[in-house]
Amino acid sequence: MNKFLLAAFLCTLVFVSILSSCKKDVEKKQVMYEITKSVSGFKVTYLDENNDLITQNIVTNSAEDIWRYSFEETPRNVVYVSASYKDINSAIQVKVFVDGKVYKQASTKYDTTMFVTVSGVVP
Repeated sequence: MNKFLLAAFLCTLVFVSILSSCKKDVEKKQVMYEITKSVSGFKVTYLDENNDLITQNIVTNSAEDIWRYSFEETPRNVVYVSASYKDINSAIQVKVFVDGKVYKQASTKYDTTMFVTVSGVVP
């Protein structure tokens, strides 16, 4: 009986080891940050594909100028982008797209005291 229990235990252990070693490939999502409507530039801070926090000063010449940053990300990871501007006659719109669809967005107009921040978890 002891040999039978030992054999059953070892078979179970091997089976569990095999199952846990099989990794399910997680399909990454295409993420894009987009900032528009700034007439004279803005400061942007965002998480990149390595989860590094990047800050850049972006110069724009008109509200039609578009800033974009794209990368692939694993579901359940955090996305974050935040922008601010100094020109009182400006505005800013911040969007996060996941697989080509607007995931979240925020905007402000004539308010240089607010950061416009969009963040979330990749679905």
